[in-house]
Amino acid sequence: MENLFKRKIYDQLVKWKTTRNGATAMLIEGAPGVGKTTIVKEFGKNEYKSMLYIDFKSASEKVKDAFYEHSHELDILLMILSVEYGVKLYPRASLVVFDNVHHFTRARQLIKHLVADGRYDYIEIGFTINIYENVKDILIPSEENSMEMFPMDFEEFCWALGYNVFIDFIHEHFQNQTPLYEYEHEKAMLLFNQYMLIGGMPSSVKKFIDNNWNIFTIEEEKQKLLSIYKREIGSFAKNYHHKMLSLFNQIPTFLSSKDKRVHFSSIKKGENYTKLFRTFDWLEDSNMVIESYSCVNFKTYMNKNENPTMIKCYLGDTGLLISHLLSEKNISEEQLYQEILNNNLSIYHGMFLENMVAQMLTCNHHKLYFYTHYNEKSHRNDISIDILLSNGLLLKHKVIPIVIKTTNRYSFTSLERFMKKYAKNIAQAYVIHPNNLMKKDEILCIPPYMTICL
Repeated sequence: MENLFKRKIYDQLVKWKTTRNGATAMLIEGAPGVGKTTIVKEFGKNEYKSMLYIDFKSASEKVKDAFYEHSHELDILLMILSVEYGVKLYPRASLVVFDNVHHFTRARQLIKHLVADGRYDYIEIGFTINIYENVKDILIPSEENSMEMFPMDFEEFCWALGYNVFIDFIHEHFQNQTPLYEYEHEKAMLLFNQYMLIGGMPSSVKKFIDNNWNIFTIEEEKQKLLSIYKREIGSFAKNYHHKMLSLFNQIPTFLSSKDKRVHFSSIKKGENYTKLFRTFDWLEDSNMVIESYSCVNFKTYMNKNENPTMIKCYLGDTGLLISHLLSEKNISEEQLYQEILNNNLSIYHGMFLENMVAQMLTCNHHKLYFYTHYNEKSHRNDISIDILLSNGLLLKHKVIPIVIKTTNRYSFTSLERFMKKYAKNIAQAYVIHPNNLMKKDEILCIPPYMTICL
């Protein structure tokens, strides 16, 4: 039986249902394993009089044939589906779900007509990269909305473990810019480190809970998910899958380097971004990875000033990143887990902490950038900003620089140089560190669990 966790996307689906005018369709996009099917089934069961669920990965030929033979006879098509699945449909009170819709493009082709028919609501579920591979010559209706679904974020993870009130407490302290009591901070850091190791995949979280919070029981489940990722890359990337798989396999290597950037020649000798840009498009669309681009100008909206030849590539789930490293390197699982649980976040140049921050910000729907400045006189980078966010305003555009520190001892030199250089363009500067919340002049230093508040 599937474990039903509280997910934020459920409330978004309820809002979609209650505010739409007439029949409509919703496309739920996301990487494999994030819980798309589970949440949609729960939504359909709770919010509609009936739900007709079709999984095109296992649908019969009779069902698929009906989409071709009766595409202009929707009454007959809907009757066949209703009888085949034994579900009575009620006008304006039933939900029709097309799961794994990327496996059957004909269903996507008919969405416009089904929505125009006006009787039922429709939700399509698919793995993002496959959806966009299979929409050639398909007219997508303007009535179709879309939502991205990510792994469970830190708040959802804490809800699953019963720490609802504690999460509210963290938000309150962030708003008031006051540190937690030290024992509370240590408790929050332990939860954060557990989240980093387990990740946000519902099956991993369920495994952890079912085994009485024994963190050493989850690795097998995470390795299964990694195998699914690699299989999906091989199945749908067509001419790009060799390069995609090479890039995917090297993410731990890139992130464990000092600059954490992608080095194109490591993917394939002699390659550059021009030859690889489609590979990066694929991976970004897949939601399996998070990409961050170097930004060179902050006076206008940042996506117009990104440098596509300088890229960081994070894994969409940090728990899977840890498992990915374990599968590629000869490393002791127990030793690595213990290091992280003991708050040693500096291992592998802090790759896990930076990936975790990137994941948490992406779950809050931020697009990520970074910044480096090369000093010609000293022949080195004298400014390095790990993550840059935009305040999202076109007319009063400002940036939010974030520097990530993995130890208790560090300097503010790089961030202070950046703040001096771009003083008029900065909304707020943050340092994310393992310590409690503190302020240093105009810089707010927060523990990593408070990233949820940004």
